[in-house]
Amino acid sequence: TAAAVPSPTAAALPNAATAAPLAAAPAAAAPAAGTPTKFGTPLSAAPALTAQAVLADPKQYDDKDIKLTGQVSGVCQNKGCWMTIGTGEPGAASIRVRFKDYAFFVPRDCIGKTAVVEGRFKLTTLSVAEAQHYADDAAKAGAAPKKITAPQATLAMMATGVELL
Repeated sequence: TAAAVPSPTAAALPNAATAAPLAAAPAAAAPAAGTPTKFGTPLSAAPALTAQAVLADPKQYDDKDIKLTGQVSGVCQNKGCWMTIGTGEPGAASIRVRFKDYAFFVPRDCIGKTAVVEGRFKLTTLSVAEAQHYADDAAKAGAAPKKITAPQATLAMMATGVELL
């Protein structure tokens, strides 16, 4: 009988050792799914304005530091060095977000995610060349970029920090 006691214990140890990491893995993955992915400087505790509010009256926020939340509607397909944020409505206006000092990039597959960004908001005009550059960057591999023929008034933001939810 003494030989029978260690045998089940020895058999139970590998199963317990194997079961523990499997049980721990989903628990560790669960919080990560709800945790924002952060880029750049940590965001302040200030409340975020919605993209809808800023798009409704952009002049009110011109040349001001703001915290903004909205849906990612576009992203640079070369490096992830800029993104556009809007309300999520197809064809609606959006805000082009670049990253201060080219210090960080966002994933190129973040379209559709909710983003919270903080930085300086400005009303600007893009030259034909700059607007064409952005159109070229936005085109997916194999797709023809949109042809730009005139300067474009745009809403822009230079972000110091980004969180993707």
